[in-house]
Amino acid sequence: MLSFEALAAVNGQERARSTHLCYTFDMKIHIRYFASLREITELSEEILTVQDGATVADVRAQLLARFPRIQLVMERSVCAVNRGYVGAETVLHEDDELVFIPPMGGGSKQEK
Repeated sequence: MLSFEALAAVNGQERARSTHLCYTFDMKIHIRYFASLREITELSEEILTVQDGATVADVRAQLLARFPRIQLVMERSVCAVNRGYVGAETVLHEDDELVFIPPMGGGSKQEK
């Protein structure tokens, strides 16, 4: 049989363990691909599941792991969340729309 002190110590350890539990939740974000990113990924959009508190930089790293060929384009792309330009440190939230906007070329040479 356990002494009162031993029982208290066991209860204290159990209580200490229960206060250190950490829960992580997943969230879904919507990603849209344009121009060369669409061509390389062969996707126009997708729903991506990421950890709660993920940043734009985290998603960029996840996409680079899946699609290594997009690295050069991603290095020169700007990003937007919910139609507003943001930095890589921006924290994402459930149902956000994330877009990486690759550099665009084009136009025509004017003749004089």
